[in-house]
Amino acid sequence: MSRLIDLTGKKFGRLTVIRRNEESVVNGKHASWLCICECGKECTPRGADLRLGKQVSCGCLKNEKMSARSWKHGMSRSKLNSVWQSMKQRCGNPNNKDYPGWGEKGITVCHEWANDFKCFYDWSIKSGYSDGSSIDRIDNGKGYSPENCRWATQTEQANNRSDNRTFLYKGKMSTLSELVRMSSNGYSTIQTRINLGWSVQSAVETPAVKGRNQYTPEETL
Repeated sequence: MSRLIDLTGKKFGRLTVIRRNEESVVNGKHASWLCICECGKECTPRGADLRLGKQVSCGCLKNEKMSARSWKHGMSRSKLNSVWQSMKQRCGNPNNKDYPGWGEKGITVCHEWANDFKCFYDWSIKSGYSDGSSIDRIDNGKGYSPENCRWATQTEQANNRSDNRTFLYKGKMSTLSELVRMSSNGYSTIQTRINLGWSVQSAVETPAVKGRNQYTPEETL
């Protein structure tokens, strides 16, 4: 008969052995041990299963893994998962059509996001994600990471583009999108007027009259 190995006080995964299970002694079964799991539940696994790593929790770990797999599958068709996949593709796949504008320019996805959708999901929810927003890099010269990203509206993201022009109007620098919001004129009207040499103030404040050439300035301007 092999000598009993005392497992009292030893830790196996989430389980800490309290003492040998007395019932196994009485009934002549394979030695089992009373253990306390990190979740607070007790269980009585066999000593061999503990030593071989076949049981490392009361069962809670298995349930968590099953729940995580179910959650991940349920999110596979979500908008957030699509954003995550697209972000990784344009930064890391040379065959992706958008790679020249991102990955080829050195834009990367941080390690914690690239390898864990749940991590990206948790950050997104905490950072104000909504279906109408899109992920935006605060510094366009840096990659995707929690420190350099935010969820922004389309207008906010357009205003953050590296090629966005700014114009002096009423003492402050404004993008074209911001000028449009301060005017009754449309985007193309203001943009064309400025490109034709109009002053920013005239392009923004002169009403575009229907039936007239809205790009020809008044003689007084």
